Amino acid sequence: MDEGLRILVADASLPVREMIKGALVGEPKLQVVAEAADGRQAIDQALEIRPDVVFLDARLPKVDGLSAAEEILRHVSSDIVLLFSEEDRRLLRRAMQVGARDFLLKPFSQEELLSSVRDLFHQGALKKIYERGSQEGEVLTVFSTKGGVGKTTIASNLAAYLGERTQKRVLLLDLDLEFGSSAALLGLKPSTSIVDLCRGDGPIKPELLEKVILPTGQKNLFLLPAPPTPDLAAEVEGDGRRQRERNYVAEIISLAKSSFSHVVIDTASNFRETNLTALDRSAAVLLVTTPDIPTLQNTAKALDIMLQKLEYQPSRIRLILNRSDGAVGLTFEDISKGLAFPISYYVPSDGPTVIWAANFGQPFVLRRSRTAISRSIINIVEHLLNPASTVRVPSQKKERGWWTGFLRPLTNGRER
Repeated sequence: MDEGLRILVADASLPVREMIKGALVGEPKLQVVAEAADGRQAIDQALEIRPDVVFLDARLPKVDGLSAAEEILRHVSSDIVLLFSEEDRRLLRRAMQVGARDFLLKPFSQEELLSSVRDLFHQGALKKIYERGSQEGEVLTVFSTKGGVGKTTIASNLAAYLGERTQKRVLLLDLDLEFGSSAALLGLKPSTSIVDLCRGDGPIKPELLEKVILPTGQKNLFLLPAPPTPDLAAEVEGDGRRQRERNYVAEIISLAKSSFSHVVIDTASNFRETNLTALDRSAAVLLVTTPDIPTLQNTAKALDIMLQKLEYQPSRIRLILNRSDGAVGLTFEDISKGLAFPISYYVPSDGPTVIWAANFGQPFVLRRSRTAISRSIINIVEHLLNPASTVRVPSQKKERGWWTGFLRPLTNGRER
């Protein structure tokens, strides 16, 4: 069983536990190593045994399944499969936020069970291939609700410096499916894209991911490009998917986490399925804004959606004020109060450096590292790697803006 998956089954019903164990008996490379009848027992077993896969009933006694999953994933890199009933469907979004990898609706068939665990085996085997043990990569999503704020520039430079700083493999994943420009920004003309991962019938395999990703010419930095034309986006998200029930983006992110120390995701400016999948799976969401009223209004709306409707913890969201030295008439305090949310990072304007980098396909953070804009990117990475480090706040003239209350109606009464 050296290459097998070790499985913990947690369900209050003995017949359900027996059914799962019976279905897995005789399956090669699968082994049930423990079982639990309640949530507390499931947590204790998982922390002691450190299984590869945990089947968790959503309605476990003592500690419910979602709370148990959250506690387990704080300490163990297990794949969680949530078992739920029809009346539990409302819990699925929270389960995705917690980090569940798959879901089975009761009553499920033996084939549905085996299909789920086989898919997880392929993903778990990748961890062994890259000898990453139980440590998974971290997902960082760069997001904005308005184009033209410098989101792609920030994402590509963050990814480039992460590779340089950690000396580990970093993937830049371009999820702006219709108009992604990460490849052009890095001076690449890709012959492959994310679409190539979505055209097979079975699980996306590690070796296919390795064939599709591109080396960028920057040490440790790789790119998974967006589709080459907007119409192909439907093969990743939409009616053009080969298997419409599959969430290809979720599979790709899960696979990438197993072979890269960081996955930096560049997104489109919307809350459609692809972006929600990325946001839900992110250790940190880097929300980019600029100091102009139209963009700040959109940022306030985005914060309301993420904090109130998606119920993200505020600590997961890091607000980046790009072109921060362009806040004429607006203080940083005004902006933070208007959004009812703190600014985490500041990136100054530097048109000549940004344009030079784009035209030559080079990350400025590596080629012009002494510029103020590069130092701001370095500062963000250092803080993400070590939250105890100091974030530099640039000096600013204390000019009061007239608009402080202008965003207030959009915050829906949120308090800092």
